[in-house]
Amino acid sequence: MTLARVTMVSSAERNASGQYMKGHHGNGGRQKHSRNKLAHALVEALSKDFDEFGAAAVRKVREHDTTSYLRIIQQTMPAKIESTLEISVFADMNLEDPRSSCKPIAWRAL
Repeated sequence: MTLARVTMVSSAERNASGQYMKGHHGNGGRQKHSRNKLAHALVEALSKDFDEFGAAAVRKVREHDTTSYLRIIQQTMPAKIESTLEISVFADMNLEDPRSSCKPIAWRAL
């Protein structure tokens, strides 16, 4: 049986919640940007593949597996899209909106 070597870190190097104190770099940890490196490489490979085969693959899925095609669209689109729409009945009828020509009424005490 082999025992793993354990490196002890003194409590002076950590705060009350167990985190390393400012200025201490711990035992190295993962290299900066290493997590993003794999994700970036994957997205780049998918992008190149899509540039070459994407349109044909999408067409094939649409024609042969409509359920998967719609699932892909649903998963690709944002869950919520917000928009503001202002409708004027007067513009539809080619009339001037009476609210734009009305001046506020100033009430005065009698």
